[in-house]
Amino acid sequence: MNKIAIAGGSESLGKAVVDGIRAGKHEYVILSRKPQADPHVIAVDYSDVQGLRDILEKENVHTVISTMGLYTPAHHRSQMSLIEAAELAGPTKRFIPSEFGFHIKKEHGDLQVSFPFKLQTVERLENTGLEFTLVNTGVFLDYLVWPKIPSHMRTSTIWINLAQNLAALPGDGNQMVAFTHTRDIGRFVAALLDLPKWERRYCAIGDRLTLNEIVQIAEEVKGTTFNKKYDSEADLVQGRCTLLPDAVGDSDRGNEILPSEVVMEHLAGLGIFVVKGFADLDPKTSIRNVFPKLDPLTVRSAIQKWVEVQSELRVSASETD
Repeated sequence: MNKIAIAGGSESLGKAVVDGIRAGKHEYVILSRKPQADPHVIAVDYSDVQGLRDILEKENVHTVISTMGLYTPAHHRSQMSLIEAAELAGPTKRFIPSEFGFHIKKEHGDLQVSFPFKLQTVERLENTGLEFTLVNTGVFLDYLVWPKIPSHMRTSTIWINLAQNLAALPGDGNQMVAFTHTRDIGRFVAALLDLPKWERRYCAIGDRLTLNEIVQIAEEVKGTTFNKKYDSEADLVQGRCTLLPDAVGDSDRGNEILPSEVVMEHLAGLGIFVVKGFADLDPKTSIRNVFPKLDPLTVRSAIQKWVEVQSELRVSASETD
């Protein structure tokens, strides 16, 4: 099997991708800015293109997968350096950039800080000889069901708080949204590695439904009524939205607690994307269609699992009292 290099594979989505690749028996290395005890991890300097190329050649890397967050110009430069190094490295033939999330188009460029970086990344790859594909995932399902369903993500609450029966939805809640759990994203990416030829874009869709439908499912599964709040598009455009409990982070999980204004700005931008109908994905290249044997987690099954785990925790707590 070909050897894979995962940039950013030590945490978050990257770690889920590594889990999928490991299960698929591929050889792999993890590119990290910091040295680690894991023998698969190689410390790299993303500002050193020649050094990156040397590592890819020494490790005989065939495919590079980037899962680094593109939230700053520095992150963007790191990925662009990695693309240049992959282009120069003899053994490296394929590249999956950190596209994950939505299908970004030029008209979306000003809605999130990472969107222009992603558009520029695609333009750069189109001018290389590398075969590349873009993987879109929609919203990470992890955000709805953490921490009851394990996740490597540093999660916070968006839109629906299952524990407190609360919902704060963008617009009228009737726009379609694609969701995928990072576990399934990792499995999907690993399966792509075995295809002899890639399409330009794949959509790793676990489920597609409206936010109102998710609330309805949660109410059915939990047997209770949620308190719902709807944020208008006008408020979202002004950078205002309703923040649910735990929206700024969860210190109990070791997650960074972010300033509420930073979180609100991000969620308002995400809400605009939903309201305008941009958060849906084309199901033609979804997990089920491309790899029918991969059975991704649906929203209903995820919420049912959340409730089961919550019930088990309550029973365990009562037995220790």
